[in-house]
Amino acid sequence: MSAMKRAFVVMVLSITALAQHQLAELTIPGGQAYDQLGYRVAVAGNILAVISGTGEGGFGSISLFQSSGNNWGKATYLATLTIPEGATLASLSIGDDGAVVVVGAPQETVGGNVSQGAAYVFVEPATGWVDATETARLIASNGSANDSLGSSVSVNADEIVAGAPGVGGMGAAYVFKEPKGGWVSGSETAILTASNGAHGDVFGNAVSVNGPRIAVGAMNVQYGGNQGAVYVYQEPIGGWTDMTETAELTASGDYVRLGATVVDVGNTISTRYTTNLSAPFGAYVYVEPPGGWVSTEVPTAIITANESRGNGGPVALTSDAILIGDTELGWTKRHDFGGAYEFTKPAGGWVNSDDGTKMVPNIGSEGMQAGLSVAQQGTIAFLGAPQATVGKNVKQGAVFVFSVK
Repeated sequence: MSAMKRAFVVMVLSITALAQHQLAELTIPGGQAYDQLGYRVAVAGNILAVISGTGEGGFGSISLFQSSGNNWGKATYLATLTIPEGATLASLSIGDDGAVVVVGAPQETVGGNVSQGAAYVFVEPATGWVDATETARLIASNGSANDSLGSSVSVNADEIVAGAPGVGGMGAAYVFKEPKGGWVSGSETAILTASNGAHGDVFGNAVSVNGPRIAVGAMNVQYGGNQGAVYVYQEPIGGWTDMTETAELTASGDYVRLGATVVDVGNTISTRYTTNLSAPFGAYVYVEPPGGWVSTEVPTAIITANESRGNGGPVALTSDAILIGDTELGWTKRHDFGGAYEFTKPAGGWVNSDDGTKMVPNIGSEGMQAGLSVAQQGTIAFLGAPQATVGKNVKQGAVFVFSVK
């Protein structure tokens, strides 16, 4: 089957008694070997954004897919967004309405500074998305070599946050506020740091902005072991300014590597955890106390992907569910397809759980790494598989779409 035809095919299959259905496998029309579609995924409104490769080891474009009405099973390819400089892209976020896409390019050379990094903003034209280059390029006013700005990005309403885990050896997060006339190239409004920052923390390896709150991960923070932490920032009344955290979220135990991925939705922050290479991984969930965020090492709930092994996968969060990717998940005799685990929030709120719904693509190629990236919208889950073979095209990549009810 040609890549063009595969882009529009809809595959429906009841996977288990847990009411999971694979709706579609999305690929790029005319896709080529080593495109590696699915390195990162993000969804908002009826738009799915996917980082796609420029060849082995390089990532330099964003493919957009659009659902047919509310039917993601009939999603179609829409447009490709590119960066003229051909930067390597490492992170991706999309605005709530699907009209703004942000990508991070941490290896970007800026003013002669190697790997200072940058973030690129794409704004949907009034007539709808078409193939385009960036609307704006965001950089740090105080940037230096190896800052790696753009290692993580997050956009919400009129703000963009970009992590720079190399700043000063400790890391920082940069807040960019949209000007009144719309996004244009420029530098930050504020810089967020940790009050207890230390060399090697990689503060900013993950970021998430949620209205007046920003969460920043620092997965190498040391508290007796490689434990990690998530720092929470509440926007001051007068607007964002350079500041340290409002609260620090941690957890007991060594080598948890908390903060490797961070998602902030509603009154809840979720972050990936892992213990060691042979134990299950999952997500810690923190729910905001009635009086506001305070520092704690006691999560509201611990979510465990009971069959998982390894370093842990990415996490997606909605108001009702947590999705955890696992690139080594197999199905029957098909090993290393990859997949994900879905956890639904109980009626009474989040509690400890290892009872996740498992999803694995019903067809694919060995080692395709489904679940290397994940996104969720309501009951629809998206699993990026950048190493998937499509037709005869090795590592062309794909995104698998599931419905979980």
